[in-house]
Amino acid sequence: METPLCIAIGRQYGSGGRRIGQLLSEKLGCAYYDKELLARVAKETGINGAFFERMDERTSTPVAVAQASGWSFSNWFGLAENLLSGESLFSMQCDTIRKIASEGPCVLVGRCANYILRDNPNLISVFITADESDRLARIQEVEQLDEKSARELLAKIDKSRASYYNYYTDMTWGASEFYDLCVNSSRLGVEATAELLADYILKRQRLL
Repeated sequence: METPLCIAIGRQYGSGGRRIGQLLSEKLGCAYYDKELLARVAKETGINGAFFERMDERTSTPVAVAQASGWSFSNWFGLAENLLSGESLFSMQCDTIRKIASEGPCVLVGRCANYILRDNPNLISVFITADESDRLARIQEVEQLDEKSARELLAKIDKSRASYYNYYTDMTWGASEFYDLCVNSSRLGVEATAELLADYILKRQRLL
């Protein structure tokens, strides 16, 4: 049986990667997973979805997991043996991502999907960047922040995503050699970038 097409999208914060992923899923008739992936993992593991939201794309020690779960440091030691490690959480996400990829064509945003599915013959991986000025403008608009706060948030989230990716993979977040295609969405805009990627993916599909 042919392996379904899977599109893995890595993205800088504020680059429009999420919207591009949504547009690609619509253009290609693929299922779309971003935050939806967390809901799926929560449903399949029985763990509260808000917990996965707090730990999303962050490296985590057991203490960090405890804090994200609402446990105070004072009762941490009594609960240590029952805590999930960051590696356990990542493993759960890996299982769900592989399951999703086996079910049908899909677009997966973030969560190291290009690494997790690296042996998938029908994987196409993309990294989306954008000019800092465009990223800041998008963050200010979406998050309703001033420029200083937007710049701080941009740096914080990009650092978190890079740390998470680099920690759980043997690759480097955003490095071109680890993706099929790297695109700056500032050059064409979000809509036209999605069209470009859809055309690339359709042409690749004919070759795979």
